[in-house]
Amino acid sequence: MTEALQENRPPILHLSKLPDLVLNHCIVVFAAEEDKEEIRFQAYDPNETKGPVLLTYNRTNRTFYFPQNKYFRGGKLNLYVVYRSWLY
Repeated sequence: MTEALQENRPPILHLSKLPDLVLNHCIVVFAAEEDKEEIRFQAYDPNETKGPVLLTYNRTNRTFYFPQNKYFRGGKLNLYVVYRSWLY
């Protein structure tokens, strides 16, 4: 995803919490900051109008985390890229 952001191609992500499906949502990632331990993605969430949301990738355990909000209790989640470009 960081490569796509560097190429000015913001990925659209589908977020879910399997197998429960307590989360079924999409966000658009537009920025990233990284260090040795994690990558912190800033994203647009249509359900959060006050500003960007944070999606964190932990490099050690190779897991994505999303904070608690009005529709998700927070924690680990599954995700995949829904849209990369007009060719995909």
